[in-house]
Amino acid sequence: MGSAPPHQLGRTLKRRHIALIGLGGVVGAGLFVGSSASINAVGPAVVLSYLAAGAIVYALMALLGELANAYRGIQAFPDLVRAAGGPALGFMIGWAYWSLWTIAIAIEALAGAGLLQNYIPLPTGALSALVVLVMMGINLLPTRTYGELEFWLSSVKVLAIILFVAIASVYGYGSAAARAQSWHHLTSQHGFMPYGVTSVLAGVVTVFFSLTGAELTTIAAAESSDAATNSRMAAMLIGRIVLFYVGSVFFIVSVVPWTAIRPGESPFTVALKAMGLAHAESIMAIIITTALLSCLNSAFYISSRVLFGLAANGHAPKYLVRLTSRRVPARSVMLGGMAAAVCLILAFVSPQTAFAFLVNATGTLILLVYLAVCVAYLMHIRRLGTPAQSEHFRRQRVMRCIAFGVMAVLLGVLGAMAVNPRMAVHLYVSAGAAAVCAGAYFLMRRYRGG
Repeated sequence: MGSAPPHQLGRTLKRRHIALIGLGGVVGAGLFVGSSASINAVGPAVVLSYLAAGAIVYALMALLGELANAYRGIQAFPDLVRAAGGPALGFMIGWAYWSLWTIAIAIEALAGAGLLQNYIPLPTGALSALVVLVMMGINLLPTRTYGELEFWLSSVKVLAIILFVAIASVYGYGSAAARAQSWHHLTSQHGFMPYGVTSVLAGVVTVFFSLTGAELTTIAAAESSDAATNSRMAAMLIGRIVLFYVGSVFFIVSVVPWTAIRPGESPFTVALKAMGLAHAESIMAIIITTALLSCLNSAFYISSRVLFGLAANGHAPKYLVRLTSRRVPARSVMLGGMAAAVCLILAFVSPQTAFAFLVNATGTLILLVYLAVCVAYLMHIRRLGTPAQSEHFRRQRVMRCIAFGVMAVLLGVLGAMAVNPRMAVHLYVSAGAAAVCAGAYFLMRRYRGG
């Protein structure tokens, strides 16, 4: 540790920590509660929506893996975008991504406070502020401490999903009578695809946001003691996450009619009740609370590391580069906490205007960030000029097709949002936020140039 550069983060995270950090950012309320809206809107065929969305995210992680192999020593995906696509793209994506996760801290804190009120008799505002302060304190501790906490919080979610799948598989497919009943649930109520193919495609848009976050492993890898850990781990991780989502949702719509699932209600609770599990609501309340705290913990960690990376590359004040004696970017952690506190104040003072604006801004930012990954990869291989006869060129040609295919899908999603009156506001606000980031970069460059 003593021979490390003064602004180099510590390398104390193990591979198991990084794997669970990725799960912590992805498997949360979006699965345990948010999947109810997707099931209600698509029907049993929502499993196809999850598979399609998972394939898109998997392809994106594969592109990041290619960039990580090309730029050895760089693992965090904002830095990979910067190296491959140039400083302007890196600046915009870094700040957009930091904003996304900072707002996510406030959103997760509010949701977590609402659940914790069942156990702690405090007002929502005070409880959400307390949750933010506790999580900020945890992230000021050595990174290894954060990694251990996230490992155990995420382990609760993983164990809960595995146990649910095991119980539901026996209940739904353990006998001929059970299989007949499950088949009835999957095909009755207007069939497996009650709203047609278009509903499955529309469902991809909804569930896509639930699956984002596997790229967190590329940021955590910068503090890994395993030098071999890179973005390929994110691609493997998203495969497991898709299995969790698809497996869970499949067994939910197998053991209960999909029409029994109401948006906003945990479909896991409904299924567990149908299987006769006592205290299902209390069990799921604990699991969902754990999931929210895990997501909040990951959001704090990622926002601080992205801000540290921006400062290290001259795209944020150098003041934020300084580390504690245990190599923790404490100033970046505290700035993220203060920004989240501002978001919380807006949530109570102006919930329908200012805070709604911030929440809408995050709606499409992740799509723009993923588009930037594709653009950066295409810029990278264009600069290489690899000979057409080489094996490497043939691999690049496949990856180029994947990049263009993912871009086409993402642009299609953005186009679908533009013509949907309900979702158009998310697109326009996010595009405005991206434009602000672009303007800030050129102002910064002009100021420094002067």
